[in-house]
Amino acid sequence: MLTIAIPTYNRKQQLLRTLKALSKQTKDEFKVVISDNNSDYDVQKMIMDEFNDEFRNKIVYKRRNVNIGADNNIIGLFELVEDEWMWMISDDDVIHNDAVAKVYELIKKNNDCSVIQFSESDIYTSDMQFNDLESYVKSMYDIWNRKTSLIIAGNLYACYNKLYKMDSIKECLYIPFKYNYSCMTTGLVVLSALKNGKKVTFTQAKIMDITPPEWSSMMVALGNRIVDDIDFGIAKDLKKKLLCLISFPYRVLIRHWLEKENHYDENLYIEKLYYGYYKYHLPVLDRLNYWLNIKVCSVDILYKLNLKIRQLEKSIRNKYKK
Repeated sequence: MLTIAIPTYNRKQQLLRTLKALSKQTKDEFKVVISDNNSDYDVQKMIMDEFNDEFRNKIVYKRRNVNIGADNNIIGLFELVEDEWMWMISDDDVIHNDAVAKVYELIKKNNDCSVIQFSESDIYTSDMQFNDLESYVKSMYDIWNRKTSLIIAGNLYACYNKLYKMDSIKECLYIPFKYNYSCMTTGLVVLSALKNGKKVTFTQAKIMDITPPEWSSMMVALGNRIVDDIDFGIAKDLKKKLLCLISFPYRVLIRHWLEKENHYDENLYIEKLYYGYYKYHLPVLDRLNYWLNIKVCSVDILYKLNLKIRQLEKSIRNKYKK
């Protein structure tokens, strides 16, 4: 039996869209556990008003007495699931109608795995399996580059692209619970599983459409660097390669930063990332590029000019697509 676990907070319309997609699945053998992080609206009433008895009976609703933070709410779902397999998704994910059927196919094909992580692109030429952290880092790093590192690493920070075999994964939860402020708690489950010799599959399968993130990529990247402090029992050179794999490419962060209409809110994040992380892990020329970007582009008139250019480029691209 499969449990679909959903952490949520104050996203009524997004959660409703996700639940409606689940109610229309071609395979209906699953349960839904919702962990509500003390939302300002009545989630349970919304479920009662919108869905019939058959679908409502699939849902187990848990409401936090206080908001315990996103990462705590995410990792806390591992305590609420009793079925053999868990698929955790965000409350704003767009689920294909055959997603659950595809999940069962993945489980049947990889039933000896502790974690199954699916792809969001065509970067994998075949499914990849690992049962130790060293081989994972070496293999992934061999095909890593700055343009595709998010894809190659498998978006470890995301919570929506992993299936967990609950009995097998229990002994791997100490590190994710301890470092639950890392903004990649589910990624730490994967790394802990590999550290403990569990089999993890990275598959080509796609079962959902990813929506544009509503969170700060700078803040998430700053949280991800906490992994530098965790002892995974691997050599120093491999640890440095692992840090490259899990980190946002700095060019992606700078692009996100420069595309914001009000970049001042995240100036602190992007400077902290440079002085606290990228300064020690990037090659000299990349460090110089990063430093020049955050210093030169912070000048208000240059930033506004850059923003107008980027908005014009985006407008032209959208027009060309049509």
